[in-house]
Amino acid sequence: MDLSLLLATEREAERWLRIGIGHLTKDEPEAAEQALRRALSLERDPLAESLLGLLYQSVSSASDQVLIEPGARIRISTFGGRILISSDQ
Repeated sequence: MDLSLLLATEREAERWLRIGIGHLTKDEPEAAEQALRRALSLERDPLAESLLGLLYQSVSSASDQVLIEPGARIRISTFGGRILISSDQ
């Protein structure tokens, strides 16, 4: 069975996820949303879903507080079934 198309789709979804994360770190919510939606259109991914939810939450909140400083280095990991995002500042 040829799985090359499936593997290529997974790589492309991962690429769009990374692009979305990059836009989040640069405080570019519109571009981040587009990239994360593109990633999710290719493959269901809990991290992409969580980041999109975080993005919607931060956009809909009344505060103008930046959750991730532009240019900050972030670390994404999982613990106990939860996705953790931390910043190395």
